[in-house]
Amino acid sequence: MASSENKVNKSKKETFSNINIDNDHNFQTANMEHKMKKIKKKSKSKIKNNFKNIETFDTLYNEDTHKKKHTSEEDEKEKPSKEVENFDTLSSIFTNKVVEGAANLDDKENRDNWEGHDNVKDEEKKIDWRDKGVKFVEDVYDNLTFVNRKLSKEITYALSNNNPTEKDEELMGDYLSTLFIAVVSLPITFNWYYVMYCVPKEKLFNMSVQDFKEKSKEPGFEILKLILFLFEFAFFFPSALNYLIIDFFPAITGKYLNGKINFMLVFFAVFYGLKKLSVHLKNMLIAIIKDSSNNFIVNIMFATVFINFFVSLFSMDFEEMFSFFSSPIFFIVKNIVRFILVIIISVPVGALLIFLYLIIYSLFATLIYGKGSIAKSFMDVNSHTETSSPYLSNMSCDDDSFFSILIRNLLKIVGFMKKHLVLIVVIFIIVRYTFIFRTELSNTEGIVPGMSFRDSFMFFNLLLFVTVGTWMYIGFMKQVDDAMKSKDA
Repeated sequence: MASSENKVNKSKKETFSNINIDNDHNFQTANMEHKMKKIKKKSKSKIKNNFKNIETFDTLYNEDTHKKKHTSEEDEKEKPSKEVENFDTLSSIFTNKVVEGAANLDDKENRDNWEGHDNVKDEEKKIDWRDKGVKFVEDVYDNLTFVNRKLSKEITYALSNNNPTEKDEELMGDYLSTLFIAVVSLPITFNWYYVMYCVPKEKLFNMSVQDFKEKSKEPGFEILKLILFLFEFAFFFPSALNYLIIDFFPAITGKYLNGKINFMLVFFAVFYGLKKLSVHLKNMLIAIIKDSSNNFIVNIMFATVFINFFVSLFSMDFEEMFSFFSSPIFFIVKNIVRFILVIIISVPVGALLIFLYLIIYSLFATLIYGKGSIAKSFMDVNSHTETSSPYLSNMSCDDDSFFSILIRNLLKIVGFMKKHLVLIVVIFIIVRYTFIFRTELSNTEGIVPGMSFRDSFMFFNLLLFVTVGTWMYIGFMKQVDDAMKSKDA
């Protein structure tokens, strides 16, 4: 048995030794080859057959980048090869051939060398003409009020030690704008008083639509027919406003009141218009541009145009009646087209004409109708205010009745107020806003140590009140002395 076992072992050793004839090919390498064969068999078994012949996935490229890649590779093949220095060498820093990026740093037109940028351009937003018009009106109004807003902001920040509230800025802006309007209203009042009471009516520019129609029938003025065809109902608005201001109002006040009272009435009308109506005029222009139906004044203007157009159809002259009977179809079509144009353009053009009318007469009336310099025109206004009306002259006759004495004293008070009109209005504004600020301003830290912003402002406002009051008191005492001297004489 022992000999048989030895033979078997010997045969195994001989078999194994026969396989590993080469010394490099031992048991470990044989085992490794055996495992590799198993792996190949498994990988082959996992491959699935493509029975439906579906295309396999491939690497996806963008068309532009794929084309650029091919074109760049073709260009590189066509271009002669250049030697590129290594960036690590010291000399390569001062050359144009750098390995990192391979960019020419001296090429100033290549934006990639000195900034990052985006080749994708955003689409420009289209701005409607209505938005441009609204922005224009807002910009004009902001420019007109820029000085007041800037000054009020600086004063508010200074008095509040750079710690105001939003309401503080609004109150200060309203206060300063009211003071500024009181001062500006005086020269504007001179302009309006000049055209209302000093200039003869026949020398003023005639804005009557009926006169324009009569003028269009004269030779050489045929162009007025086309203008009236389009803008007749737009001219109605400045014409009506001119009639009220230049004709109707002076006819009544000039008969019953003297020049000083009329001047004061014009001043307060201008002051109220600048303070309140300017904002309404701005909102009206914006509402017209936006084609908004929420503005009351704009709706009134549209209704006025609509009524005036149909009234004009029933008040035709002989020429229009002849045109209607000769060709009624043409007459109807023409008026339909005109009605559409009138509804579209009359209100915007009418509002623009009103705005121009107010601006021109407020700023340039004495320049347009004055016979000399502006100073001379203002002197003419001042001398005209000294005239008295026949009605008040009869009431204040030189008898000694109580009523006559009262009228004479009231006229003296009116004369003093007219002479110091701006100072009186400024004092009234200071007193009114003092009560408002006492409750509405905040109690933040003020510029004066130990005092709040409210107390600091009240202190400086009191100084302004004392200054203006002293100025007016000096003028009052001077007028009293002049009255006493004239009485003694």
